[in-house]
Amino acid sequence: MKKRTLLFVFVSLLFLGNVFSQTDVQILDIVVNPVFEYDTVTEQPIVTENEQLNIMFKINSAENAEKVYLLFGTEQDSGNVISVTADIIEEGGLYYVVYNGEQQQINGYTAQMTVELTPEQNQLYNYISLLVKDNEEQESNKLYFVK
Repeated sequence: MKKRTLLFVFVSLLFLGNVFSQTDVQILDIVVNPVFEYDTVTEQPIVTENEQLNIMFKINSAENAEKVYLLFGTEQDSGNVISVTADIIEEGGLYYVVYNGEQQQINGYTAQMTVELTPEQNQLYNYISLLVKDNEEQESNKLYFVK
């Protein structure tokens, strides 16, 4: 009987620990699109060696979010091709995703950022894993884009 009671208490504590350590920040959607730039004079596409991807996602609580993590990998959660970290900042009551010197405003729930990949990186990745950490270093849920 003591073993069952101890097991119940242990499992209950593990469950409660997980419940209280989760963040309110949740990712609701992810969309990945290639970026095409056009010459304003000729109106022809500008051909570059590297691939630019516009990563758009919905986040329910930008005010509590601090970091965005994108893991480009051959498998989910691996980041073995490239790992990207962006900051979420607040300026004048507005929230922005800041990555690679570029600052993009979060409009409503929609955030976005542009990531540039070399031809090799673009060819190697199969998955993009997305997660956010809040201002207490707690992780959000993860969403995946499959190439």
